[in-house]
Amino acid sequence: MSISVRQSLSCFLMITFIACVSANSALVRSQERNRKDDDGEPEQVAAEFVIGYFEHDVARIQRVIVPSKDIDIFGKGPKVAPEQVQQWKDAARPERIRRVQLGEQFRLVGEGPVVATDKVINANALLVRTANGMSIPLVRTANGWKVDASPFIRSAKAAEERRNTDRAAAEAADKVLGKLDSQRYVDQSLHFSIQFPQGFEKIPWDRKEAAVLYRDASGANINIRLVRPPKPVPAGLIMAMSREGLKKSGLINLKELGFGELLRAQESCAWLLMAHGPSEKRMRAMSYILVRGGDAAFITATANENIFDGYRPLFDACARTFHFELPR
Repeated sequence: MSISVRQSLSCFLMITFIACVSANSALVRSQERNRKDDDGEPEQVAAEFVIGYFEHDVARIQRVIVPSKDIDIFGKGPKVAPEQVQQWKDAARPERIRRVQLGEQFRLVGEGPVVATDKVINANALLVRTANGMSIPLVRTANGWKVDASPFIRSAKAAEERRNTDRAAAEAADKVLGKLDSQRYVDQSLHFSIQFPQGFEKIPWDRKEAAVLYRDASGANINIRLVRPPKPVPAGLIMAMSREGLKKSGLINLKELGFGELLRAQESCAWLLMAHGPSEKRMRAMSYILVRGGDAAFITATANENIFDGYRPLFDACARTFHFELPR
């Protein structure tokens, strides 16, 4: 390469570097001006939104979000326990909210992790994060900073659809309660009890796995495994980790078909429906996770894909009869 070419390339790279640094510096200065000019308004708005979100206070939410015709969805869904609401409120106090920076990874509710770019952080948009990791997008409007609630609306709609599915499943399970064995299976060593379906028989199982397996003539089976997590966590979080783990499990043709919550009064419970196996022997499995205190129970019900739908209400009914037995 000649000296003149090297000099030209060096000059081009230097100009490009200076331009990038200047652009980034300009954006940083713009963000600093915004922080001074808005006098902490975005943090105040985000804090109000979090309170309304967890208290299902539609009127409060409406005051701090970009107008939306779907705002009524925030009034639906199960009530959050008062102590949990307080935890979220504490984590969303304005002084505990910080602004996400360019290049930083964040996760919106119901979505995977992404990196913040100038599409979401600029003179008229920013992201803030509460002390416990809840990311909230805001946009500058003629009426000041407002929350862009569209990710929360999408998540709330999806949750409502799952609840409708779960209610229908619960009704179907109620209709087949008479097909469960009237004699409860009580495991004295693992401290749980459950009603298995009629026609299911106990199969020898490695007790080191802390599991019990029942199966019928078709090969449909239900196995139960108990674990004690390092620290108490809700069933939904364990399910989220399980979903990630399944992607690395090596199961043939694995496909996730759905997930949701099982309607129970005493324990935190979530479920995951999946299919796996070669086409000629494809299986469907329903995995239920129930958590009470420091105990977690995994109930996995499996049947051939061709007959699974007929077993699904029976599996749901069986899972709903599970009880942790004291002492533990």
